[in-house]
Amino acid sequence: MQRGGFESFYKAPDKSLSLRPTVKQKNSEVQKLDKYLLKSGKTLLVDGPATVTVLKGQANILGFVLKPESRVVVQVGRRAPITTDKKALLEIRLGEGGSVDEVEESTIPESWEEAAERIIESEKPVRVIVLGGVDSGKTSLCTYLANRAALQGSKVGIIDADLGQSDVGPPTTIGLGRIKAPVSDLTKAEVVDAYLVGYTSPGRALDKVLEGMRIIIEKAEKLDVDVLIINTDGWVDGAEAADYKRRLVDIAKPDIILGIEREDELSDVLKTLNGKQVMHIDAPPTIKRRDREKRRLHRELSYRRYLEGAKVQSYPISWVKLQGCLPELGLPATEERVSIVSEVLGFTPYHCEENPRHMLIVLGKNQEITDEAIKKLEEALEKDVKVLRKGDERGVLVSLHGDDGRFLGIGVLRDIDF
Repeated sequence: MQRGGFESFYKAPDKSLSLRPTVKQKNSEVQKLDKYLLKSGKTLLVDGPATVTVLKGQANILGFVLKPESRVVVQVGRRAPITTDKKALLEIRLGEGGSVDEVEESTIPESWEEAAERIIESEKPVRVIVLGGVDSGKTSLCTYLANRAALQGSKVGIIDADLGQSDVGPPTTIGLGRIKAPVSDLTKAEVVDAYLVGYTSPGRALDKVLEGMRIIIEKAEKLDVDVLIINTDGWVDGAEAADYKRRLVDIAKPDIILGIEREDELSDVLKTLNGKQVMHIDAPPTIKRRDREKRRLHRELSYRRYLEGAKVQSYPISWVKLQGCLPELGLPATEERVSIVSEVLGFTPYHCEENPRHMLIVLGKNQEITDEAIKKLEEALEKDVKVLRKGDERGVLVSLHGDDGRFLGIGVLRDIDF
């Protein structure tokens, strides 16, 4: 059994992390099966959940070529724009909520082509960051740029810092991936590493996100890629969001900044970039805004992908190193020290242990402790006091790391036997 450690930050909702399908998912298997003849000059917009199989001809999704008998899955909450140079016969299976729509023109804006050419022609290595609001097309743009670069033979790295809708790595993480050939979507990228932030929104953990970006950037530099593409979250409104994006850009140190927007939703962000040159990118006119339910379902499916086949494992506490929101553990407190705690509190806690930095008090059911009591304890014990209620650890999302610090996966903490 490999030794390592895990970080724990996020109290995961039980519904999101249940490994059993919900009733809605059970009923969303195959609702409709149709064949479509797609012609050159038209685009088929497929909203997931859906599967697309090429029966004849060739098709293209954001630079990824689908050959006869090839099949791709369009996840719930995602849209795949499918084109062809000549003709292609497609078989499309739609799940509940999936849809197909045909439009006359290409959905790839000219500015996307220009951005791809600029990246391809740039001296390597080149680092690119994509900024944009919610549902502006950032992920599709990153996929398109990565595929175009890969088609030219470039080694491509992807950093996905869109915490709530991550495609590279589990939700609530900053993921680092790479692709060696075009992909239908970024979930197909090889996940090299990830950093657990523990929240689906950066506004709740700004410093943690920035620290995670710094660490992942350093790891990306060791990948020896030609093109590094950084996707970001959609929080762009207001002074706090703008300052956060400025700090994110300062850490990323990109050679090219791409700002994708429908109108001027990036105005607050662009004002803070201190004159840095930004290439303005058009949002596709066919981008579909996802409601909160679609975004939640996409996140839930991502959790399932990483927790599929999960088993309950028990590890001796001496085998792991805890970091994060759970207080650092130590050794069981002596009878003398427990007596001091009991005298101040008026009851004996469920468990007490301490290390050179603090005393950890674990409260049992119906046990309460006031701020005043904590202050008295710190004076009596001459060290900081941390408080945890037994059971609070259950359901905490953890990231697992090896001895070398490399991300191994995620898990859900069930219990700590203090």
